[in-house]
Amino acid sequence: MSRKYRIAVAGFGVAGAAAAAMLAQAGHSVTVFEQAPELLPVGHGILLQVSGQIVLKRLGLLRIVTAQSEPLDGVHVQSATGRTFLRLRYEEAMPGYRGYGVSRAVLMEALKFAADRAGVEVVTGVEVADWFEENNGVELVSGTAELLGHFDFIIAADGSRSRLRGRCFPVLKVPEYSYGAFWITGKSTQVRGHLKQVVYGSERLLGILPVGDGNCTLFWGLHKTAMEGARIRGVDDWCSLVEEYCPEAREILSDVYNWERVVPATYRRCSLDTIFTRNAVFIGDAAHSMSPHLGQGANLGLMDAALLTDALETTNSFEEAAAAMQRSQHGMVRYYYGLSRWLSPFFQTDATPLAWARDIALPVMNKVSPVRKVMTKSMAGVKQGMFSSIDYTNLLPASVKKPARQENPENTTS
Repeated sequence: MSRKYRIAVAGFGVAGAAAAAMLAQAGHSVTVFEQAPELLPVGHGILLQVSGQIVLKRLGLLRIVTAQSEPLDGVHVQSATGRTFLRLRYEEAMPGYRGYGVSRAVLMEALKFAADRAGVEVVTGVEVADWFEENNGVELVSGTAELLGHFDFIIAADGSRSRLRGRCFPVLKVPEYSYGAFWITGKSTQVRGHLKQVVYGSERLLGILPVGDGNCTLFWGLHKTAMEGARIRGVDDWCSLVEEYCPEAREILSDVYNWERVVPATYRRCSLDTIFTRNAVFIGDAAHSMSPHLGQGANLGLMDAALLTDALETTNSFEEAAAAMQRSQHGMVRYYYGLSRWLSPFFQTDATPLAWARDIALPVMNKVSPVRKVMTKSMAGVKQGMFSSIDYTNLLPASVKKPARQENPENTTS
């Protein structure tokens, strides 16, 4: 029988909440420390991929979340003039599967429900700033130097700007992307059933993601200096520019009268070579943050929660479990982190020729079925490398699986 631990989790975001709920379900004692005074969702829409759906199914939350979300058949990328660059459909590479546009509020409410049901203790208004080793465990210290209690180990899930990551890896460089984004969610009937992306040279990238209940999340990516300029010129000028660029955005922006409803965001790039120390393990954006262009952040965080839970069930110590988790996630994280670093400059960059290359290459790649299928599985979050995928076949009921998949359910090769 596996050992049961007393575990602290720093951060109640997607990764931290999922880890807390899964570990408590497995019989561990879990306390979450969240620096925000209330458990309010931060952010807008999430593209819930097949990988994330696997974890929510294990948590017993998949039906709850998808019932309040928008089923998506794929992604459609086009130019501002309406030229199609890329169409990826889940059905072509993964028959029977789909993605979901999910409101972050819906996802976080479901994870909170699972955590409460499993007996997780959540302490708000407290940031874990440090710890010291004591009695084969750790004594946590808050940002105000208050002692928070003794735990066997801590899970650092405090995001891309992780304070705890800086504490453990002080010389690690975590650069910020030169491109950020404005986010807003509003009512829209113009885009349904797929993620729509519009590219304009290398300067702007727009995305519209349906997230259920007649709402869509709009993502407008541009250089950080351009974001500052937009705020100076005013929200009306910005809305007019977005609507000219993508008329389908007009409905979402129809009741935007000031910047209060528009959320600015910037992003950092980081991937830890080693995700654990003697008494801490890093998950989610604290371990592997990347640009939002692939839409994998929340899904990778959910996968981290499942892999850590499984590792603790099959090992005899924390360090063994953390090492086992790293081995399990290494291929997937390396693949998506590398893909993000390689692709992001083609969509938002100061090097205009890269955008020209993208506009030429994407339509060609879109016509090649094997390439399209690899891109679709990459989009779905199930790739572990160029030639392998995780086993996602148990996500669907047997009645809707393809016969070949039923005959060989152990096959994990893409």
